[in-house]
Amino acid sequence: MPDPNFDQGQLVIITATGFRPKWLVSIVNKPILWRNDTKQPQSVVFDAVGNTVRTIPPGGSYTYTPTTPISIAYHDGLHHAWHGVVQVSTTTPQ
Repeated sequence: MPDPNFDQGQLVIITATGFRPKWLVSIVNKPILWRNDTKQPQSVVFDAVGNTVRTIPPGGSYTYTPTTPISIAYHDGLHHAWHGVVQVSTTTPQ
């Protein structure tokens, strides 16, 4: 069974227990979507990248398109134990 904490692609789902997957591998110039599947607003706080904070309403989403290879650590502004990482590469991992 695949590890639910790791995935390749462009989607991070915010659940009642945190981010799924917690570690995402993506590629440059592809939009990454954070979707809030909870019943309350959640916020995605990038630890770097200008410390960007985005509040996402229930059922809503936020999209970020990285233009360079980068590792983006982030956490939820309300639940500091919820955290994740997006690793952006120039090519799709094999």
